[in-house]
Amino acid sequence: MHPAPDMQLLRFNALRNALYHEARQLWLERINRLLNLLVIMLGAGAVMSVAESWLPVAWLGAAVSLAGALQLVFDFSGRACLHRHLRQRYYELLAEMDADPAPDDARRAHWWRQLGILAAQEPPTLKGLDALAYNDALDALEMAEQERLLVPWRVRMLAQIMRFNGRRFAKQCEAATTMS
Repeated sequence: MHPAPDMQLLRFNALRNALYHEARQLWLERINRLLNLLVIMLGAGAVMSVAESWLPVAWLGAAVSLAGALQLVFDFSGRACLHRHLRQRYYELLAEMDADPAPDDARRAHWWRQLGILAAQEPPTLKGLDALAYNDALDALEMAEQERLLVPWRVRMLAQIMRFNGRRFAKQCEAATTMS
């Protein structure tokens, strides 16, 4: 049997995952709303008649078709709902941890198991977004600044749409060591 992890590690992992799913949920909901708006506005006859003076109607029709196809194929709303559910479960687990000021090894092992069960329900992780959630969790728990991951700006910009598989993010303390 493995030793039970300490509370800081448990709380950190639960919070990091909750923050990850919150960021993912919000982004997916925004995309869903934007595409809904585009389908409604571009599909409206009045908009078509006004817009044809500056853009061919065929282009507007193509934009409506593209927005509708993206909605159907990628199911942004359904995916946002999944991330909302996972975020809620992680916050519930955090609340359970916070309610027990002096948990024993069995309790900590139970929470570690719960984290594993929740992780098994998750869609594939976006590593760039996870690195950003890692840093947010460090900040929220007021942990050591040198433990922050160095996330390049291009990864930040693409974190919601690219997986960055195989990418390793160095910690600030590692970067400081290699520079000296």
